[in-house]
Amino acid sequence: RKEGREDHKTIRKQIIKWHEYYLSVITLDVNVLNSPIKRHKVVEWINKKIRELTDNGIKKDQITILSVKGEGQSIYSNRTKIGNYSISSEKESGKILFTTARKFKGLESDFILLVDVDAETFRDEEQKRLFYVGASRARNRLFITSVVSEEEEKQKEESQGGKIIE
Repeated sequence: RKEGREDHKTIRKQIIKWHEYYLSVITLDVNVLNSPIKRHKVVEWINKKIRELTDNGIKKDQITILSVKGEGQSIYSNRTKIGNYSISSEKESGKILFTTARKFKGLESDFILLVDVDAETFRDEEQKRLFYVGASRARNRLFITSVVSEEEEKQKEESQGGKIIE
């Protein structure tokens, strides 16, 4: 199926064991992310992760979505739902918190979904610091969505000398 091959090329996942923690990383091809269909794929992946967590007994208030971008710059800004799950920029009962890494500094959550990570995140010291702040907020598990161009993905694979774990 052509559609299946396209998805395989544009969405790649890694699971990395770091000490006793597991990081789940999804990488998306930025060249195709601009279309509403591909943005929907990102939201679909996040919805799936939230469903997996809640199906395993994790409460919604234990899950936080953090953006490394500023307020209003995230592709998730102004959303009230991701799939079937209500999100809010304020902590509310029965909703998943969505905020920026900057606003969440000093706080923690059991499960963090770090979103809006792209090449710009690592070009500027302030952006690197915000990435670290967001990534270090997870008590149990961290999920990262990373958006890179096809060229950057090839360079990454070549520099790592290995394949992405599917």
